[in-house]
Parts: sequence; structure tokens; C-alpha cells
Amino acid sequence: MRIVRFEAENVKRLRAVAIVPPADAAVVEIAGRNGQGKSSVLDAILYAIGGKAEQPDLPVRIGETTAHTTIDLGDLVVHREWRESGSQVLRVQTRDGGTVAKAQERLDSLIERISFDPLGFAALPPAKQRATLAAMIDVDLDALDGVRRTLYNRRAEINADAAREEAAARSGGPITGAKAIDEEALWQAIKDQDAETAAARRWEDEAAAADARCAQAGLAVLAASDALAEKIVAVGAATRVLEAARGTAAEAEARRSAYAATPRPEYPNPAPIREAIRAAQATNARVRTEAALIAHGDKAAAIRATAADLTRQIEDHDADVIERMRTAPWPIEGLGLDAEHGITYRGVPLTQCSSAERIRVACAIGVARTPGIRVMLIREASLLDAESMAVLASMAADHDFQIWMERVGSGGAGAIIIEDGGVLGGAVPAPESSGVST
Repeated sequence: MRIVRFEAENVKRLRAVAIVPPADAAVVEIAGRNGQGKSSVLDAILYAIGGKAEQPDLPVRIGETTAHTTIDLGDLVVHREWRESGSQVLRVQTRDGGTVAKAQERLDSLIERISFDPLGFAALPPAKQRATLAAMIDVDLDALDGVRRTLYNRRAEINADAAREEAAARSGGPITGAKAIDEEALWQAIKDQDAETAAARRWEDEAAAADARCAQAGLAVLAASDALAEKIVAVGAATRVLEAARGTAAEAEARRSAYAATPRPEYPNPAPIREAIRAAQATNARVRTEAALIAHGDKAAAIRATAADLTRQIEDHDADVIERMRTAPWPIEGLGLDAEHGITYRGVPLTQCSSAERIRVACAIGVARTPGIRVMLIREASLLDAESMAVLASMAADHDFQIWMERVGSGGAGAIIIEDGGVLGGAVPAPESSGVST
């Protein structure tokens, strides 16, 4: 549906306006000087059809008590009236005069916000623009971004693990290739030396004991001799004692002679073995350290291999996204989607494009939505050059759209000039009756 006839009275700057666009007109150009009511024509269309979200605080012309807009869409006629008190009435009728129930819901089902007000889309945050366009080309960018983000974060974690392993592998200095030494054998040598030392000490202790016994036996002989001299009468007993003492002395002497004939044991020197043990411990500690360093290096290499695989997955994912973008049904050539900047046009973020380029892109997206009411409102159309105007006109004609645009100045051929709240030269004649009662 397109606008067949537009009427507005006392809406913002408008006094009374009636416009009947040519049936085959793809573009309805509203022109005039600033402050004469051009924008009010587009506003009146927006307020009448757009619903509560589009209603201004002061729709009624200053000095008036009521305002109304009637828009004949062919199959439907929309009539909205505003009062100075702030109340309003919406009535939608069918071609045969029937009243449409739940009028605003019916209008909402027939319009696309992007199509109806493309510049409103151009002013949206990049993220919302991106989501809208992604839905149009049937590409779930959130899911694709989620996959890439998961792969990227996993790779970052793995690379951090690899960096830690590599740092650990470097922390112990260069790898010397030292071989482990059998410390157990060295400790066994120490035990053997300890046994030899104990045997030497036992020999010394027993030799000293033999000397002590010999000395005691000598003293006993002297005592016995003294006793013999003093006690002649007990010579027999003393003789036996003496003989016994001499026998003991002879036995002790024989034992001492036996020890004297035995070579004196030498104490072993443990210093070389203990030094060898210290060296072995140091070497083995280095061997263990180097083994740990090598293990860290091997682990880091394995982790880096996993990270490289994730990089390949990310590259494959990016290639898949690029292919999807390449084959997507874009509304206009040169469009693209960027995770950081949202929509791009010819490689430039839409927010950085010229106003004319933003209008062209927004209109292309709008006409691609194919709503029931094929009406588009473009403000600031003075920013468009002749080429852009021709592109929009062709775009509207190709998609059976009707573009209402406002331009400062006298406009082009067929432009409707608004002067002091009305159509310059008087009201536009009414078309043949549509058969709808308003």
C-alpha cells in the first residue's frame, strides 16, 4: 500500500495541506524554505501511522485546539486526531467503510520501522544496525562470533600455558646432558669403611685390655713374692699362688705377644668417598633439573601445536564467515558486517560514511524489508546529489515503494512546495473517489 491522498490540518507548522501524489510517482518531493512546514508533512505521516512511540509532546499547531491527519492508503484510510489537552483518537477504515478493530496493531503489522523511517535506522547504534542486517541476510553473527570468541579465548589460555612451560624450561639454564651417578654404591663404600673402622677400634681395645691384664699379673707376682718372703711358713701355699700368678702372667704375655705380632689396622680415609658423594648429589640434582626442563619444553611444544591447530580453526572459521558474507543476499552492493564497527559500506564503517551514503544504505535496507505499507520518509534529502536521487528513485520504483522526502529550496520538477504551513498555489486537487468515508 502507498499513500493515495494525504491531508493534514494544524499539525505542528501546518495549517491545511492536501497532497495527491501521482499514481506512478516513486518519489514525492516536499520542498520549500526552512521553517515553512516541510518537516511537518513527514512528521504528520509518521505520527498518524507510527503509533504511540512516535507521538510528540506538542503535535497541535500553536494557537489551535485540535489537529488531524488523514492518509488514504487505497485499501485503508488512517485518520488520527489530536487535541490540545493531549488526548488523541485513531480510526482506521477499510475501502468499503468498515472500521478496523485494534487499529494500531493493524498498522504496526503493516509497517517496518526501517522502511518507514530509514534515517532512524541510520542513527541506531552500530550493534543494533548489525543485528538487523544480519537477520535480513540470514546469518547468525552472534553464533559465529561466539564460536570465534570461544576458539580465540581457548587459544589465548593455551598460549599462556605454553609461555609458562617455556619460561620454566628456560629457568634452569642450558641443558648440559649430564649423566646420573649411582649414589647408593658410594654410600655402600662409606658403610664398608665404617665396618673397617669399627674392627680397628675393637683390635685396639682388646690390645689395651691385654696390656692391662699383664700389668695386673705383674703386680700380683710382686705381691706374691712379698708374701713368700714374709711368710716362710706358708711357703707351700705361697708357692702355689706364685705359680698360679706366673701362669696367668705367662698367658697374658702370650696374648700380648700375639697382638704385637699382628699388623696394626689402618683407619680408612672417608674424605674421597664423601667428596664423590657430594659431587654425585650435585650432578644428580642437575640431571633431575634438566629432565624437568626438557619435560617443560616438550609440554610447551605440545601446547603450541594445540594453539596452532586452534589458529587454523579460527582461520577456517574466518574464511567461512567471509564466504557467507560474500554470498549473502545484500540489499545493496558494497555492504558488509564488521564485529567492531557494525555495518560497513564499501569497506568504511557506516557511521563514518557521508550523510548521502547513509541515506542510500538505509533506504536500500528499508526497501528490502517489503512491508505492507510501502512508504518511506527521508529527511535531510538536500544532502543527496543528483546521482543519489536517481539511485533512490530507481530503488523505490524497482521495489514498488513511495519515498516522501523533504528538501530545502524549490526542489525539482513536480516538487510540492510548502509555504507558511500550506501547499504553495493552493490545495492539490482530489483524485477520483476511493470509496472510503472519512
